[in-house]
Amino acid sequence: MKELLLETKKAKPRKHIRLPNGFGSIVTLSGNRRRPYQARKTLGFKDNGFPIYQTIGYFEDWMDAFTALTIFNQNNGSSTIKYEKPMMSENDITFSEVYEKWYQRKYNNENKKLSKSSEGCTRAAYKKCEKLYYIKMADIKAADMQAIIDDFSLSHATMEHVKNLFRQISKYALEFDIIQKDYSEFITINKKDDDESGVPFSDADIALLWENIDLPYVDAVLIFIYSGWRANELLKMPLSDISLEDKTMTGGSKTRSGKNRIVPIHSKIFDLIQNRYDEKNDYLFMLNGGRIKYDRFISIFKDVIKRLDISNHTPHDCRHTFSNLLSNSGCDPLARKLLLGHSIKDLTDRVYTHKDINFLRTEIEKI
Repeated sequence: MKELLLETKKAKPRKHIRLPNGFGSIVTLSGNRRRPYQARKTLGFKDNGFPIYQTIGYFEDWMDAFTALTIFNQNNGSSTIKYEKPMMSENDITFSEVYEKWYQRKYNNENKKLSKSSEGCTRAAYKKCEKLYYIKMADIKAADMQAIIDDFSLSHATMEHVKNLFRQISKYALEFDIIQKDYSEFITINKKDDDESGVPFSDADIALLWENIDLPYVDAVLIFIYSGWRANELLKMPLSDISLEDKTMTGGSKTRSGKNRIVPIHSKIFDLIQNRYDEKNDYLFMLNGGRIKYDRFISIFKDVIKRLDISNHTPHDCRHTFSNLLSNSGCDPLARKLLLGHSIKDLTDRVYTHKDINFLRTEIEKI
């Protein structure tokens, strides 16, 4: 009878070590879950006294959650892995570890130097994926990635960078058999593109700019209005990418379809660009021997607007104005998309021909 009681007695739940104060906590979530252990860290408290948590990740085993907290604390609260964790098998590698390995191959490749801008966008996108850092790459599904993309506090541009990061990391993971299926192909951006949001310059505003063309940097505002470049695209454009002979400007950023696009120089601003073109300089807009940085340009831009008593605008409103001018002039829709660098189905890898440039030149001159 005693033996029977021993056999039917329920096993006591396993006891885990008590975590020290400030270390973080591991919570066992209710329900039938594949990863029931949540590792989290208290960041502070709300006005009502409730704690504010930072989730480190979700895990199948308590020890996996404990390891994640240990790594997190060893890095002084940074979620970036700073050392190589011994890998038992491909199935055990986490999102962070895949990222680190992929990042090293892409950006520390002596045979392929990438821009600092590209590297910066990658790092910024990775920071938005914190909830996935310590989850095994093989366990991450489309819904996990989509949850990051669906954070509507992110700008549309950031969502694009995060989506692109998922695509590249998944491709890398497939290459090394870390995952068996690429779920990144199912990710969608459900937020409207805010690229052209803003208030366009009115016809009266543009006329006032032309009337005061001799004032400092009024020409810069008009160059942006009649070319449609984003502020950083033109400020960072090497002078070698501006051809006075061909009357074209080549550059772009943000998306694959927006890069390496060619914009013919509109006849109204050709003289303005030619006046600023100095072969001794590296860029079109220079100040004190160096390129004008974006923050400095915003200050210059605001001074121009205030001096002319024009309604409040931002540099990005110039791009929005360019888009409006194209639409109102009857510009061909395909040309408008190419000039603005918007994605076009089956044309994202388009190679510009002489015929294309003439087509774009004809359409932009309709303004």
